[in-house]
Amino acid sequence: MRIKNVIFDIGGVLLLFNPREYLKKHLEDHEQASRLYQAVFRSDEWKALDRGTIGEKEAIEKMCEKHPELADSIREIMGRIVDIFVPIEGTIDIMKKLKEEGYGIYLLTNFHADVFEKVKKKFEFFNLVDGGVVSSHVKLLKPEQEIYECIIKRYSLDPLETVFIDDTPENVEGAKRVGLHAILFESPSKLKEELKRLGVSVD
Repeated sequence: MRIKNVIFDIGGVLLLFNPREYLKKHLEDHEQASRLYQAVFRSDEWKALDRGTIGEKEAIEKMCEKHPELADSIREIMGRIVDIFVPIEGTIDIMKKLKEEGYGIYLLTNFHADVFEKVKKKFEFFNLVDGGVVSSHVKLLKPEQEIYECIIKRYSLDPLETVFIDDTPENVEGAKRVGLHAILFESPSKLKEELKRLGVSVD
């Protein structure tokens, strides 16, 4: 059966998101950068933001309560989250080509609700998208089976006609379990090869 739809993850596939390196680059004190990374990006609050069970303001306050010595830095970095995202131009070019060829373009992502809205306004490739499911909007996270079923049902997608692209092995396996074709993203050039193997035109 021919592939008709392509579902993209965002972080690590369309947008590079490397907060650890960002903090090291922007903070002279690398020890503080490491502590800030743990306090924000490895926190329970960060995961809860992805799941949509906590709001950004409440998450920041809880992070600051746990790490009062980093409170100012936590508030600053949370206010600049969008600056950390860098477009992966090769993948965006593939998305543009797929759109031109008539493929359905969708997003399935673990993402904070507030940050998603900011990122959506900043990057033009979102205009190519036919639809999507954001974890915080549905209170589900990849690789939970229900989130894949959600996007399939919402857009009446046939799994046999749909390929999912993600940079995390667990998320790729989750997609396969519901019958989707799935590709582990490593680079735009490798993605092209994998799509061609499925008979998807990307040239």
